[in-house]
Amino acid sequence: MFLLLEDGGVILMDDIVALTRRGGRTVITLGSGAAGESAFTPATLIRRSRRFISQNKGHTAARLARRTRTTETEDY
Repeated sequence: MFLLLEDGGVILMDDIVALTRRGGRTVITLGSGAAGESAFTPATLIRRSRRFISQNKGHTAARLARRTRTTETEDY
């Protein structure tokens, strides 16, 4: 599974060590020590990713990558 970010970026769940809220943002900490941020809550990130996957079952990885760049953002 992966997290679909609001900018169209994708992060594999296997790479994520922690999702923490700080100052109205979600900090995404990776195993490499790198960190990113999202305006979405952890629950919203996971819900968006699950919905995207369920709507795109059977698609190839390349097609999913193209679709992530065109997915609308949703603020919760």
